[in-house]
Amino acid sequence: MAYGKGTRTNDDKRMIPLGTMAVDARWLHLRSEWIAAANLIAERIRPTVLEDLPSGKALDAAMLAAQAELKGRLNSVWAEKARITAKSAVIERHKRARANLFGRFRHIDTVGDRPCADGTRRLVNLPEEWSQRLSDTDVAALKTLAEALDFQGTMAFLQKVQDGRANIPSLQAEALRALVATVEQKFRHPSWQESDDTVVQLHLDYRCVPASDAGTNKTTWRALTQRLTEAVPAVLVEGKPARVPVLVAAPVARQAPLVVRAVLRREGLRRLLGDKDPTAFAIGSLCLEISKTRVAIKGVVSKTPRVKPLAEVTHLVGRDFGYRNTVALAVVAKDGTIDPGLLTEARTWGKQRAKQHLSDNIHAGAPVAATVLDGADFLKAIAGHCERIDALRSEIDRTYNRIQALKANINRLLGHAADALVDLEQQTSDAKLAAWLKRLRRLLAYVGRLKEQRRRAYRAIEGIKKSWFGYVSSQELELARTWNAAVVREDLTVVAEEKESPTYKGRTFNKMIAHGAKGQYIRRASDKLRWNGIPEVVVPSFWTSCTDVRFGVVDTRQRRGAVFTARADGACWDADLHAAQTLALWPVLRPKSDHPVALAA
Repeated sequence: MAYGKGTRTNDDKRMIPLGTMAVDARWLHLRSEWIAAANLIAERIRPTVLEDLPSGKALDAAMLAAQAELKGRLNSVWAEKARITAKSAVIERHKRARANLFGRFRHIDTVGDRPCADGTRRLVNLPEEWSQRLSDTDVAALKTLAEALDFQGTMAFLQKVQDGRANIPSLQAEALRALVATVEQKFRHPSWQESDDTVVQLHLDYRCVPASDAGTNKTTWRALTQRLTEAVPAVLVEGKPARVPVLVAAPVARQAPLVVRAVLRREGLRRLLGDKDPTAFAIGSLCLEISKTRVAIKGVVSKTPRVKPLAEVTHLVGRDFGYRNTVALAVVAKDGTIDPGLLTEARTWGKQRAKQHLSDNIHAGAPVAATVLDGADFLKAIAGHCERIDALRSEIDRTYNRIQALKANINRLLGHAADALVDLEQQTSDAKLAAWLKRLRRLLAYVGRLKEQRRRAYRAIEGIKKSWFGYVSSQELELARTWNAAVVREDLTVVAEEKESPTYKGRTFNKMIAHGAKGQYIRRASDKLRWNGIPEVVVPSFWTSCTDVRFGVVDTRQRRGAVFTARADGACWDADLHAAQTLALWPVLRPKSDHPVALAA
């Protein structure tokens, strides 16, 4: 999210809602014209997945030429916003398409956990028909080819396949062309639709506001942001909302500006700023979100980051991240100094060095507080959506097979190549051709509806993760605040479940968890801790779940499922809470000779 280019770039930033209002015809006109402009500009750059994107200057030149065509239709400032958005979308879509193609080719032999309708194995990275058409020998040959090529080599090789210059059997070449076509279809050019749920987001800067009689656009913008910033302390102290009118450029040049009112309220500011000094915060950027029914204005609150030094904390909160239990948290007293040099060095350790450290150093401290946040319902909700996505994906694949077969029949009747584009609106007196065209249109509409259902399922999963992770990270923050603590977490690497695992729930579930939980929770929690000045300590994840820090015993047999049983004396703990305690104590572990009491125990 662009929070204002060049403005307080080193600050921490948060977005706060400043109110909504109903749209009128002029706001809807801006939304509609912006969508049309973004589509027009994006359409000027249409590289195939195998083609390199034009260089930066060539890309800009093509898009600027399209932007110039909008003169008279759309104010230049909004046309510029559309170009910036379109450029980022085109680059990102092309990057994702090539990465997807490379991954599919590299794993071309991957077989799905559900067979085809006829019971044969299903090659998940190819259209379903190729699971029957390719023999195991063909698949092995393609796999060998894929493993011998790097990314650029793969793109060059597949381009040769497309051009008919690759020295491979024709059946294998046809399969690879089908693979490329599948990726092209999946990552079609970015476009923005005039649908009810489309929200146009416009990040404002000085160019977006009209100049006042007393100065330029820049002075008007500075006065606006200064007025909003100065209102923050007054709103927090007096409790009265502050209303600031915001004038922005009209949809078309030389028309009266649009007006939206920003409202600062104490509840929202207090939730965001807490008990911090309000004069340390500034509102330096604004954002408009225009939907079919309303305009929302949001402000970006920024502050200079200040994380509390480790010397000032009195406790440590250990966080053990998992799935069944999303996090287990244990609080221990910080009864010694923490060596920053050791923590920096530990980030480079391997498993053996980490094991040696845990074996040579101990601590007898017990947690003063602990909690486990159960993620069973969270996982169950995601698993249900993932099953729906798998079913939709299968139906989409089958529908595309029907579309390809129907398309080939139509082209054969017309005397065209089997993969030629079909004009769906062509007029014909041939009853069979007319029926086929009608059926093709229905199938394309059907697959569009299936994809929209799949997108809704993905959005539902993202919403579940956002809600649950937000709640859990807030509980962690509150614990750290209460105990004046730093948070100790693993240098986490999460892997997906193997197919042989009894908890394996399918490729989609793995993707949603491994790709989502792996980074999302850490980013969310780390951002929240930094915003509130809570220090975060990162330690190696090796052996933390199977170490008895009281005696320096590292043994994987001590953890069995949900229970940790100490080898030394048979004491038992909840395994996740024990791992959290181990992490909390990691920075204050001391050599065994410094803990005679612990050794005597």
